Amino acid sequence: MFEVAKRSLLFGSILVLNACASTPVPQLELDRAVAAIATAERANAADLAPVDFRIAGEDLSRARILLAEREHLAAKRRLELTAARAELAASKATSARLRGEVQSKEAAIAKLRRELLGGESL
Repeated sequence: MFEVAKRSLLFGSILVLNACASTPVPQLELDRAVAAIATAERANAADLAPVDFRIAGEDLSRARILLAEREHLAAKRRLELTAARAELAASKATSARLRGEVQSKEAAIAKLRRELLGGESL
């Protein structure tokens, strides 16, 4: 009985190892995730969307650990999540930057309006 359980465990382990070995390294997903984080960094996401940017970086770290452990399928999923979170961080950073520019322009317009109206009333 114990021998059957041992063989079953060994067979199951071999199947798991074969499944891991047959899943290729997700290089495309890794490249996309790294590129998305670089894009977010250029968008100043570390300052303008710090939480999303930090989570994307943590996800990339976890994915690299999974790759080192040869957990390619789990790494692929984590890398896809990393890219999505980095893109979200970049979008939020761009949105925040543009919102600031709009507010600045609106303030300048209001100032000009006050100056023009003040000049007419004299």
